[in-house]
Formats: sequence, C-alpha cells, structure tokens
Amino acid sequence: MDTRTKILTVEQTHEILRVSGRRIAVVTGYFDPVLADIAERLEEIRESKDALLAIVTEPPHPILPQRARAELLAGLAAVDYVVAPENGELLDADFTQAAIHEEAADTERLEALIRRAHARQYTDARD
Repeated sequence: MDTRTKILTVEQTHEILRVSGRRIAVVTGYFDPVLADIAERLEEIRESKDALLAIVTEPPHPILPQRARAELLAGLAAVDYVVAPENGELLDADFTQAAIHEEAADTERLEALIRRAHARQYTDARD
C-alpha cells in the first residue's frame, strides 16, 4: 500500500471531517522529526476514536521539509489521514479548535533529543 494516499489536501480534509460519520481525532504538531515518542502519543490519541487525522504545522526552524514529515506520519499505522496545509491554507476553525495541539510537546521532544545527542557526543569524545 502506498501510504502517501493518506495525505490529503485541505479540501479533501474538510470533506472527510464533514461527512465521514466517523469519530476522528484531530492532532496538530510539528512532527519534526517523527520520533518513537510521537508515534506512541499518536497511538494513545487514536485509541479512543475511529480514525486519526494529523495536521502537520510548520516549526520555527524545521529540520525536515513539511512533505517529508507528512510522508513519515502517513507510514504510521495509527494515522489514518495527514494534511500539510501549504501557503497559508487554513482548516476550518471548528476542526482545529477541537484538535489536540502537540506543538509544545514536539518542541520539548526535540530539545530532549538534542540534549541526549550532545551528552552522548561528549561521552564518546572522552572515551
């Protein structure tokens, strides 16, 4: 299966959210990079719903391009749909207000990853 078919346009996303009849969890985040902690968090969110929609937002200083992050998310079993709004496209406020916002947690996860990498580099340099 080509998981990139999970990546939707903003228009397709609006249609799915309006007419699917499914209980869809909506989560926003940078997902930059997609870490095991993020995959576990998405699985937790997905457990209580019929489907999960991940909205890929732009961090201040991205590591990976938005499309790459969307493709990585689409590869996760817990994620049913991914949208990566481009050029200032917006989703209806009704959908995003009810979303679970993971941007702050994503920033914390990235900072923790950087600290671990620096600590390991320092430890390896001493050996």
